[in-house]
Amino acid sequence: MLHNKIKEFVKIVCFLCITFMQSEAYCWIADSLKAGYNYTSSSSNNHCKSQNIGDACVGNSATSNGVCVGWTSNMSNRGTYSDEGATLLFIAQKITANGAKFCLTQVQGANKNKNKGVDGPWLTYYAASGNQTKCFWLCKPGYGGAECGDAAGGSVCNSEIIERSSFDDYRIATSHTMNVESTDWMFGRWQNGSTECNAHGQNEHEAFLAISGWIQSGHGAKVAPMMAWADRNGWSDMDSTAIIHTIGDSLLMCSPGYKPNPSNTDCEPVNATMCQLQNGTFCDGFSRDKYNEAIHTIDSTSPDSCLRYFCKDSNQAFPSSGDVSCVDCAVGVRGGPHPSNGVCVKCDLGQYFDSATGQCKTAQGYSRTDLQYGKDLTKGNNIAISDQCWTKTSPDEYKDCVLRTK
Repeated sequence: MLHNKIKEFVKIVCFLCITFMQSEAYCWIADSLKAGYNYTSSSSNNHCKSQNIGDACVGNSATSNGVCVGWTSNMSNRGTYSDEGATLLFIAQKITANGAKFCLTQVQGANKNKNKGVDGPWLTYYAASGNQTKCFWLCKPGYGGAECGDAAGGSVCNSEIIERSSFDDYRIATSHTMNVESTDWMFGRWQNGSTECNAHGQNEHEAFLAISGWIQSGHGAKVAPMMAWADRNGWSDMDSTAIIHTIGDSLLMCSPGYKPNPSNTDCEPVNATMCQLQNGTFCDGFSRDKYNEAIHTIDSTSPDSCLRYFCKDSNQAFPSSGDVSCVDCAVGVRGGPHPSNGVCVKCDLGQYFDSATGQCKTAQGYSRTDLQYGKDLTKGNNIAISDQCWTKTSPDEYKDCVLRTK
């Protein structure tokens, strides 16, 4: 009940901010949600700090060595105007108590020459070049499903890999593109005077939730509250850019269907079998529709990197290649499941089952004398009684004796 009330309150706040603040239409994050994303009241005091977002930026807003910078030489990170620098990163455009929707956003430092009506630089938000957008949900531990609304972790695994290199092709928009300012959810917004930021006029500051780092599996990311502020150089001929830095601890959030691992360093499937079934490719001869979790077990060791399944009961196998019901199979020397297709193999008399290849091979015959003294040996070899095979008590010792392997 309380969770539903929080969601309704957030919807009302967003409606009000979009309706009554059309000139700067933000959606303000409800106070009840802030602490859950490591934003505190003291976070708003982090003004005029240096750029510090690690490797959070993507596309061509990163330098050749992968560094995220606010100011670049010759304004190489220019945005929709040649004197306004920009950065591409993923900012939350919807936030609930259970998770957030992150979208690729161009954060740009605008300046007073563009008729903002304030005495100083400010911040603007755009889609990437070509109006390209990219969004995905990340969930807090214990949640999944659509918009992270399933408290059981969800019945869907989002297999999309989220890693920095996935977004290398995105580019900062240098010409007119879609303004997404009204879709960003903000912790707060401030106008700061010249004495604080060592600049003439005011410097707009805004705080939001954004991806702050990447994880090895690509099934989630680290997120943190960040502060962006509009910095400037010059006065009558002003250059401006967005300086961004983190203002709170990072939080590991995972894609729907995944959860933090025990060390809280990466994300792993909530249900590995479910994720394999939803996202994997099945090998030829293995129908996805015929898989039955109650009697089958998934095998992902195929050399073709596809999925197969076999009977859970090690004493059972498939009657035929078209029938994947599990029946008793003479598992052992005389038969067993074929390692490639799971079909029960039964060997004839005089044959033995090779479990590695799934083939029946001709068994080598041994005489009674071989079984007593060892292959090709007889009583005439004057073998001591203690060395004769029939005295061995261990099955392995007896086999070695008969085969004369030791």
